[in-house]
Amino acid sequence: MASQDSGQFAYSVARLSRSKRTVFDLVLGQKTLLGLADSLGLNSLSRLKFKGAIRSSGTNDWLLEAKLSARVEQPCVASLEPVTTNVAVGVRRLWLENYHYPIDGSAENWDDDSVEPLPETIDLFDILAHELGLAIPAYPRRNDVELIEMTFSDLGSDSGAVSKIDTTRRPFAELASLRDALQQSRE
Repeated sequence: MASQDSGQFAYSVARLSRSKRTVFDLVLGQKTLLGLADSLGLNSLSRLKFKGAIRSSGTNDWLLEAKLSARVEQPCVASLEPVTTNVAVGVRRLWLENYHYPIDGSAENWDDDSVEPLPETIDLFDILAHELGLAIPAYPRRNDVELIEMTFSDLGSDSGAVSKIDTTRRPFAELASLRDALQQSRE
């Protein structure tokens, strides 16, 4: 079982067994759950499960494989009404003792974002929070709500402060006509 310290669940890499898997089933207290929901901008967070194992991989490397599931409620981006989403993702992290980020900025080693340098401690709460943040919808929207595109460029128009985007406008044609008018005025 992971040790709990102020809502943090961490394993010291030096204390992990190389011969057997370290199985975990992370259970958060209500206060920690509410804090996580707040930090992710959620209305509520329930049914959170983070189960998996950490095992030795090679001589000095470690592998975490887990499943993360939760039910989240977020405000709809269009109506602010609650949107409920069930999240279920697999989590994989490979920590390499001799891993170094590329200095020259090349992307060849960045293909697998689950590979990281080996830390002194493996913090399951940080991994959970990161993966949950990636898994929840960035712009949740109810199925029965339609987004309306708006522009605020017509503030002085007679029709009001906000109007729908005019899809018949041709901005590049307007720029071309301005260019032509400028050239004619120079001649």
